[in-house]
Amino acid sequence: MFRLCLTSYALEALGMGQELAGSPVNVTVTPLDATSILLRWDPSTVGDCIFASWEVRWRAETGGAPPWEDATLCQDLTERNYTECIIDGLTAGESYSVTVAETCTDVRTSSLARQTEIFRWSEVGVWDIYLGANPTMSTLVSTLSSEVASCEVITTCCSDEFSICYGTTAAFKLGANIVRTDETSGCRLGWVGFDWGLVGSRSSVPAAVAMAFRLLLSFELALLAVARVDFGKKYEAGEEQERFAAFKENYEYILQENEKGHSYKLGLNPYSDQSSDDFLQGRLGLRKPQRQSGSRQTHVPKLPKSALPSSVDWRTKGVVTAVKNQQQCGSCWAFSATGALEGAWALSTGSLISLSEQQLVDCSGSFGNEGCDGGEMDDAFDYDEQTALCTEQSYPYIAEDGNCKASSCTVGIPAHSVTNYVDVPADNEAALMDAVAQQPVSVAIEADRRAFQNYQSGVLSKICGTRLDHGVLVVGYGSEGGMDYWLVKNSWGSSWGEEGYVKLERGKPGAGECGIKSEASYPVVSGSPSPSPPPSPPTPSAGHYGRPPCRSDESPFEVVGKGTICTPNCENGCPSDVPTGTTARPSCMDGDYCALRCMVGGCPPGARCIHNAGLLGMCIYPDQEVVV
Repeated sequence: MFRLCLTSYALEALGMGQELAGSPVNVTVTPLDATSILLRWDPSTVGDCIFASWEVRWRAETGGAPPWEDATLCQDLTERNYTECIIDGLTAGESYSVTVAETCTDVRTSSLARQTEIFRWSEVGVWDIYLGANPTMSTLVSTLSSEVASCEVITTCCSDEFSICYGTTAAFKLGANIVRTDETSGCRLGWVGFDWGLVGSRSSVPAAVAMAFRLLLSFELALLAVARVDFGKKYEAGEEQERFAAFKENYEYILQENEKGHSYKLGLNPYSDQSSDDFLQGRLGLRKPQRQSGSRQTHVPKLPKSALPSSVDWRTKGVVTAVKNQQQCGSCWAFSATGALEGAWALSTGSLISLSEQQLVDCSGSFGNEGCDGGEMDDAFDYDEQTALCTEQSYPYIAEDGNCKASSCTVGIPAHSVTNYVDVPADNEAALMDAVAQQPVSVAIEADRRAFQNYQSGVLSKICGTRLDHGVLVVGYGSEGGMDYWLVKNSWGSSWGEEGYVKLERGKPGAGECGIKSEASYPVVSGSPSPSPPPSPPTPSAGHYGRPPCRSDESPFEVVGKGTICTPNCENGCPSDVPTGTTARPSCMDGDYCALRCMVGGCPPGARCIHNAGLLGMCIYPDQEVVV
């Protein structure tokens, strides 16, 4: 969303031999996308000069009023009746001024008035309009837009008047200066004198005087642009006003919060046209977990917190599917569960498969879930232990409860491949970090706050409590701007947040930000390699995976996505990003490799990750022997 000011002039540059002719009329502005507009106008019917060209320039109205820039795509408009161009490179949330000038060659020797300043009059949250400073003349733009249906005249201080014109829908609103009186007492801005010069023997100024008008991309029009252009929304009859009101409220909230210097930024998204109550209906869906102590395996950290990597991002390892959208169905629990299963299966087999959330919605009711009315990730894992899991393509998501069709789908994960699930100890930072360092982890959070609804970027902090109502997936952790965070995959589509992801502050005591450490779990799968795994890699040599042979004090090591890497031999210690273990020679493998934990790089196709009593893991191929 951006706000645009249009100005047009009927002035002459003194002594330059050129004149700006009459003001353009019938001006329309059409948002094309979030960064560009289509500008159309008609030439003025006044002015007595020979047309040369149209001049279109723009500038941002923030940051100290920078110099005007020529509109790149609006050059060489040398036909008077060719009056449209595209202005691009705009930034959502900014205000811009655009000038449209008709440049002419004037054969007269006299001149019009000198150019007067154009002032901006502003009342926060109401109008933001440019006023011309002509004290005696009134020029009415008879038609602001082809969509104009009616106008009303508003009077401000000093008898300044301007019109607000509405289009065929209330969303289309234009503001134009009509008249400026010569009263100055009590005015907020006053006026700048107009130095009129006589034109030949004329005793009056021409009808086309200096004027400016402002296109108010008001809350309503901004919503129209965002909803219809950016997010492809269409409203039913009678629905627009309700959505406009919600958008205005959210937009004001976003502006207020962004001025407070938080570690995060809020912004417009597909849900900014919904009130908080409307948004929460169907956007969450986690039923309060009823975890039974000892019912499942409990996660035991494999390494102390100090030995864990400083950051993890499973997206870069090819084990996280694209962001999905639960829509108006309380099925967040299903998206969290399938995300954890997709990651576990990919790490086990090297095959990333997008699984069906709709299967869990339709088929896991006997395990305690209630479809679009809510559920729990652990109940989904219970179901997954008993049943084959369908691919998303063969059992697509419809965002509503349906009849179970699992018997006729394409199997993504065979039955009984999920052997267990593991609960991470509550309120244990090190345990959750250790679990996330091994695979993506399902967690429950509180997500019913307004900041969460309008989140755009940065690290969310101090915005919610621990009333768990939403299931999401932790796919990593890291640090940004001196603040530690959990990297969380949401199920509200890629237009929300950081392309569908949110960063929640990490390191808070107790349950953590939004209760993220309260209810974490992940599935255990026993998968086979892909049906046609690649052959075992040859003995590392010059040119293998495009890498040179290792030095005498290094040993080769296979890492998925990187091929063969060289690591220092164990007797010389391991690099800082390679854990060294906690007992005698735990990281020394056959061949004196320094063992990278499987979670650091995953395993390439055809290799598997082995563990020894919860110590370090290593990727091996079927024909390799490893001694630990």
